Amino acid sequence: DWPAALVGVGNLARALLRYDGFPERGFRIVALFDADPAKVGKEVDGLEVLPASRIAEGVARTGAELGILTVPSAAAQPTADA
Repeated sequence: DWPAALVGVGNLARALLRYDGFPERGFRIVALFDADPAKVGKEVDGLEVLPASRIAEGVARTGAELGILTVPSAAAQPTADA
C-alpha cells in the first residue's frame, strides 16, 4: 500500500483519480491539494481539496508517502520542496 498526495486538482488530476491502475498497483490517493481558492474546500472523489499552503500538515495527517504533482512546470519544484 502506497498512500499518496495529489497536488494540483485540474483535468490531469481528475483523470488520474479515475485511473483504475493506481489502486490495482497499491497506490491510494489519500490527500488532494490545490492553490486555487475556488477549488479548496470542494470534494473530489470523496476527498476534500486542501490548500497547497497546508501540504506539510496534510501529509503528516494522512500518512502520505508519495507525491503526485499535476501542477504547471513553473510551480513543480517549489511544490515538490513543500
